Amino acid sequence: MNFLKILKTIDNLNSDPIIKSIINSVNKDQIENKKWLIEKLTPYLHLYEKPKILVVAGWYGMLANMLSKQIDDEVHTSDRDVNCTEIGIKMFDNKVKFKTKDIADYKEHHLQEYDVLICTSCEHIDDLLINSFISKKRKDSLVVLQSNNYIGLNEHINCKKSLQDFKNSININVQYEGIKSFEKYDRYMIIGT
Repeated sequence: MNFLKILKTIDNLNSDPIIKSIINSVNKDQIENKKWLIEKLTPYLHLYEKPKILVVAGWYGMLANMLSKQIDDEVHTSDRDVNCTEIGIKMFDNKVKFKTKDIADYKEHHLQEYDVLICTSCEHIDDLLINSFISKKRKDSLVVLQSNNYIGLNEHINCKKSLQDFKNSININVQYEGIKSFEKYDRYMIIGT
């Protein structure tokens, strides 16, 4: 059974914005993007005995769910939209710990327990806010960030023209950088401290 084809059919037959959002959150590009992130992050995870991971702007929690299976432990995820928490709890297993929280509301003491901070939605967030968030992390915490050049969506308020443009906008010591090309856009990823 072709799971993605079934979802695309449901998407085409439905006009409910929440259902369309859920379907979009698990589309082919989203899955490939998350697999790429896990592949590139995995070599760094040995730096921590039992890595504590936080995904911010994590939507319905697909990445957190995939990571929880990778590390065989719980992964925390947050999003400012309460629907993401309510729906995500129903979609994924109990190793994903959901919280309704805006990235702007994290204080330094909230981030001290986490070894890895991840945001795959930088195109939705202002550079000042992203840099403010990561400035509150522990010195040895790893940061994984993604953005893209997909300017065709209104909610993409902070797309980048290139990987270099993305790197230049973020205040971390970059240890990995990469580009993954999709049909409509390029996705950029940086990992660092």
